[in-house]
Amino acid sequence: MKSTSQDDLDHLPSISLSEDDLSERPTERSAKARPARPAAKKNNDSQPKAPSRFPVGTMVLGVALLALAGGGYLQLQAVQKELQDTRSRLAMTSSQLMDVSGTVSETGETLNRSGNEVKDELKAVNFEIRKLWDLANKRNRPMIESQEKELDSLTKNLAATEKSLSGSVSKISGDIKALEKTAGELDGVKKELRAMNAELVAGSTVNREQLDAMQKTIDNLSVSVKKALDSNKTLSANVSKQMKDYEEKIKAVDAHRQQVNRRLVQIEASIRNLSSPAGTGLGLEPAAKP
Repeated sequence: MKSTSQDDLDHLPSISLSEDDLSERPTERSAKARPARPAAKKNNDSQPKAPSRFPVGTMVLGVALLALAGGGYLQLQAVQKELQDTRSRLAMTSSQLMDVSGTVSETGETLNRSGNEVKDELKAVNFEIRKLWDLANKRNRPMIESQEKELDSLTKNLAATEKSLSGSVSKISGDIKALEKTAGELDGVKKELRAMNAELVAGSTVNREQLDAMQKTIDNLSVSVKKALDSNKTLSANVSKQMKDYEEKIKAVDAHRQQVNRRLVQIEASIRNLSSPAGTGLGLEPAAKP
């Protein structure tokens, strides 16, 4: 601002006197000081006098002073106006700076308060999660242990049932082989009977007692075969029943296992949802394991 005002003042006209004015001033003063001399000759009075330059210099000086005063006044008005505008802008800038400082201070206080509130909320959430985890652990741990024991017992029962079924299958295989052997013997007896009948028809040399003995043998064999078949049917029914029981136990164990798995998945999902709330963008401390 000072440099601009100084530059404007440099363009104003100078108020110093010129050399002509300085040379005229002593002459005019000396002329006023000395008395007027009488004219020596009449010829001198008849000659025209040169016009005085004093009024012209005074006018020029006055105009210069007026121009200088006007220019200085205008320059002073411009400087004052610019100074006033600068002060107004400075006051406005100071006000804006104070507003910005207040806003920044309020924002910092709000952020600090929000950060403290978020920390308090996170501590409360972590505390609640630990409480829920402990409660779920205390409530579900006995049930899980009981289900594990029951599952172990069912596994042992299945192993025993499988072993029993293996023995029954082996026994059935032996009975089938015995039945096949008995069926072979029965076929041989039938062949002998056919041969005997053929001989009786041909020569009638076999008596009645032999026929009765043979018939009794055949009846005994038939009873043996029937008993074997009945025993085989009973054994097959027992095996079928055991197989059915075995399948039902397997299905029950599988259903129980699926139920336990679903329950564990639900518990893990509930704990996961509690330990990761949406929209916060902040991690939670992991819950302490029992």
